[in-house]
Amino acid sequence: MTQGFSRAVASIPSLDADSAATLVAATSDVALVLSPAGVIEDLTIGASDLELPGSPGWIGRSWADVVTLESRPKVVEMLRDAVALKTPRWRHLNHPGSSGNDVPIVYSAIGLSRGERIIAVGRDMRPLADLQQRVVLAQQSMEREYVRLRQAETRYRVLFQDTREAIVIVDGSSRSVLEANPAAGTLLGTSPARLIGTTFPRDFDDD
Repeated sequence: MTQGFSRAVASIPSLDADSAATLVAATSDVALVLSPAGVIEDLTIGASDLELPGSPGWIGRSWADVVTLESRPKVVEMLRDAVALKTPRWRHLNHPGSSGNDVPIVYSAIGLSRGERIIAVGRDMRPLADLQQRVVLAQQSMEREYVRLRQAETRYRVLFQDTREAIVIVDGSSRSVLEANPAAGTLLGTSPARLIGTTFPRDFDDD
């Protein structure tokens, strides 16, 4: 649950335009000043490594025109809520990137009290997107390794069960039999299951 200042008027003095602009720029990676219709009237990019292709020409354009197609309905909703002075929510929008990769920005649009302007502040989500991509790639790599392991285990089981050679797998420290194949059971005159847990070679000598 969000919580606002309880005594904003008393605790924060009135800000002039320059101070407000400095505050917005310092607390966001990108900020847009919008008309109630969503036309970009001014912008600032605070993150030095954030490249938004075409951003110098955004002034005078609609906010919806500088995001990707699937992000446009979110822009419409954010503008509507900001004009109605509703509590702002953070929404994930994408801007087209120069190399074909979208630039993910999470925005919050705040309607000013007189309804004359909307401020949209954004945070660069590329580090999180890169981390998520690395997690996905690591998970895919683990899944491929798991499939290869299962395939190797299946081949091992087939060979272990079908070979004519007697094979007994023994724990190195306790000398307890862990596994025995059918050929070992045939050789020793018992079922492989009865060999599990016996001691090698003592119990074998007793037989």
